[in-house]
Amino acid sequence: MQGAINARLSGKTRAEPSAFLRQGHDFYVAAREKVSANPLLYYYAFLNIGKALLRVRRVKVSLDRAHHGLGELAPDKGGGLTLDTAKLVVRNSSKRLYVFPAVLDALGYPAPADGTQLKVSELLSQIVVGHRQWRDAEGHDERFVRVEPEFRHDSNERAVWVCLYVNQADLSRYAITPTQVLTDAKLEPLFRLIPSLKPEAHCFELRKPERYTKDPVQVLQKLANSVRPYLWAIVSAIPGTAYRRYYLHLTPPGGERQPQIGSLWATLYYLGSVVRYRPHLFEQLTSGPFGPFITEFISAQPEQMLYMLASEMCEREVAQPAIA
Repeated sequence: MQGAINARLSGKTRAEPSAFLRQGHDFYVAAREKVSANPLLYYYAFLNIGKALLRVRRVKVSLDRAHHGLGELAPDKGGGLTLDTAKLVVRNSSKRLYVFPAVLDALGYPAPADGTQLKVSELLSQIVVGHRQWRDAEGHDERFVRVEPEFRHDSNERAVWVCLYVNQADLSRYAITPTQVLTDAKLEPLFRLIPSLKPEAHCFELRKPERYTKDPVQVLQKLANSVRPYLWAIVSAIPGTAYRRYYLHLTPPGGERQPQIGSLWATLYYLGSVVRYRPHLFEQLTSGPFGPFITEFISAQPEQMLYMLASEMCEREVAQPAIA
């Protein structure tokens, strides 16, 4: 990430994002050693990395007065103190830079409007790491299915598109139909179900391919960006596998949904806020039915998030080493 700052910014413009990055690093290292406070320290680590990302990707002015862009909704205004009732509220305005919506906007996702309320219970359901623990604690059905994206190319038509393959056995295990995947994963109307070239998988094909003039590489990034909002990813370091493993989130009808980075960021903000202001409540959360989920989230998700943000800042895949 420091290399990305050095390559894309010059002179005095490097000083602020470099300082943000160094401080983010220090918070991150401290979080790995301070168990009782690590959600808060991890949040501030990523807040500073997010500011550095903004300076590299889109923001030309200083971020010394930037605001979080999130706050807890008080119980008397419709929020609550439990995971089932807690809500966050988004702050967003053109008069001041708010980091949470600004990061989403910089990464190509819709930025939530000012005053948007986020249910913490909905955010938790959108976390890949620890999802099984969440499902066991909440008593809900599986909401993630593994997907394998594949680029397709027609040289005669000078067209490139994407197919998403979902294993039939994964769907049958949870009694999920291909039609449900189309609707709940929000693939309609951009994708359609077609006969699959792989007998063990269902195929969801992008309806409208990207056209190029000379080389398909011209449109690959645009194509990837159009598909990315539908995918959740985890970073893999297993030898012989891809750098990322992808999933579709099956959002129930009427359910709220954020981009993956949005749900991760907001969940970390919430846990950090609880640790900061109500540490006794955090102890109750970790000893209750959601304790295994929270423990898994705190122990495994920050490293995943670090590599994701590094990839965004460098605009290329940054992966964990495949050797110990």
